[in-house]
Parts: sequence; C-alpha cells; structure tokens
Amino acid sequence: MTQGDVLDLTIVATPNSSCADARTPAPLTVSWNLTIATAATWTNQGSDDAVSDGPFSPLVLAAAGSRSAAGLAFHQSSTACRQIDVELVNSPPSYVELVRYQGNSASTTTGLSNITMDSGAGTNNHHARLFFTANAGVTAGSTVNVTLVATPNSSCTAAATPAP
Repeated sequence: MTQGDVLDLTIVATPNSSCADARTPAPLTVSWNLTIATAATWTNQGSDDAVSDGPFSPLVLAAAGSRSAAGLAFHQSSTACRQIDVELVNSPPSYVELVRYQGNSASTTTGLSNITMDSGAGTNNHHARLFFTANAGVTAGSTVNVTLVATPNSSCTAAATPAP
C-alpha cells in the first residue's frame, strides 16, 4: 500500500461448528475503510538558511567572549505538525551549539524540543540557529561537519505528520 490508498477490510466472525448451544449467534460481518495518510511535506517557514557565513577565523573564534553565529538556521515544519524537536547528532564538536530563537532574538525558552515553527511574526515564530561557543577551539584549516535532525514532536498526532 502507498500513501493515499484506501484499504477496504472485511472480517467475518463465524461461531465454530462445535458451538451447539441454542444461544450461539449467527455469523457477524464487520467492515472498515482504512485510509493510508499522505505525509505532509516539510516547508521552509522563512528563517531557514542552509549556507553559512564562513570561512571563519580560528583566532577570532578562540578570542570571542560570547557565542559567534555560524549563519545557519533551521526553520521548517509542515501543515500537519508545527511542533518540532531538533538536535545535533553524530558526535557534534563541543564548540558548536544550537540556540532556540523567537523571531530575531534568542528565545526565553531555551529547550530544543516542542519548538513551534510558524512563519511570520508572533509568539509561534520560533526556529533554531547554529553557533560557535564562546572561545571556540577550532583548528585552522579544518572543516566542521554537523548534522541536525528535526523530528515532529510526540504531541503531533495527525496521520500526515512527516517523518524526521
């Protein structure tokens, strides 16, 4: 079966012939239609940026007393689910971090789960941005590889909720 298909399912329950009691019911037929949902697509909500501000100076990053923006942001969701959990996976370097944002400012809510990612202005316009930590110990000439996984939050119960 594929997404969008409808499965017509019919079950017939018949008492076994060994049921000799006069109260044995007649066979019962029950039918259902099961729809296989079409997953909603991930949609850029407006602050998503897949190109960094690099190259970065290791001397500047090491001397920075506060975090430095990498120029990367994740701001995607679907119409089926706006609540998104994000995390860096595959052993990210200790000198990078994700920060939750609301609009153009760091959010007062710092958790990276259940981030409501809507577009436009307002209280639900959250996203995550990638930063180098303060005094980041980056080696000159290195390439930093990071992998972000976005997963619809467990509160998303619509059948069309997209896969991570």
